[in-house]
Amino acid sequence: MTNYILENRAVIAGIKRACEKYGIRYSAFSDEWIIRLTLGDARQFVLGYNFDCNGQASAAIARDKAATHDLLKENGVASMRHELLSTPDSPLPNKRLVDEMIKRHESIVIKPVLGSRGENVARFWSADDAMRYMESSNIPSWAIAPYEAIVSETRLIVLDGVVSIAYEKTNPREIGGLKMYNLHLGADAKKLSISDLDADMVAIARAAMDAIGLRLGAVDIIKTAEGEMSVIEINSGFSLEHYVKQSAEYREEVELFYENLTCRLFNF
Repeated sequence: MTNYILENRAVIAGIKRACEKYGIRYSAFSDEWIIRLTLGDARQFVLGYNFDCNGQASAAIARDKAATHDLLKENGVASMRHELLSTPDSPLPNKRLVDEMIKRHESIVIKPVLGSRGENVARFWSADDAMRYMESSNIPSWAIAPYEAIVSETRLIVLDGVVSIAYEKTNPREIGGLKMYNLHLGADAKKLSISDLDADMVAIARAAMDAIGLRLGAVDIIKTAEGEMSVIEINSGFSLEHYVKQSAEYREEVELFYENLTCRLFNF
């Protein structure tokens, strides 16, 4: 890792604010990618954007698109359907499932099960093309989803059942017939007032977090042309660095969030 990639991160600034205010000892390693926080006999770690407040299994479920969908569905939470196509133990994608979904929908979306940032996500109108795409890669686990015409995507940052930050992802980039709402791909973010959020959207986000047992997470909720809302994914470790680049106001909001999150690690 190199310093120019990691310098001026809002997450570090927010953690340091808490440390200075409350006497928490701050120790950094690997260009501040690993942080050890100590207060008396208590010790907490931060790795990148992963904090010591989510259980290991819950965080792993959030990273797995198919597992997340299964648990949300079981708990009655509206969720974009994701089905498992392959695993490291069964690396050959399930062509029968691809064929079935192609027949029922105009097109499908193929995604790495554990992927993020919109990487290697692709839309297909042909089962054969989808199979060739997966078989030509070295990604061991794939998921399939029906294509949805998304008209908006909103991210809610939830901590202990409370929405702390909310923003709508705007100006998506179209890549391969897909609207990509990822900020690092060029989409923008519009801050939303938490008090003005749609009550149903907040309820979906809270229920999604509860369904997989997360204290901290970023819940991405999409809306279709028909006005239906559903969870497209949940991230237990997430970056807000692209968000803060848009304005000084956004940066202050995020630094304060990380300051409060650091305090929560030590239960105050």
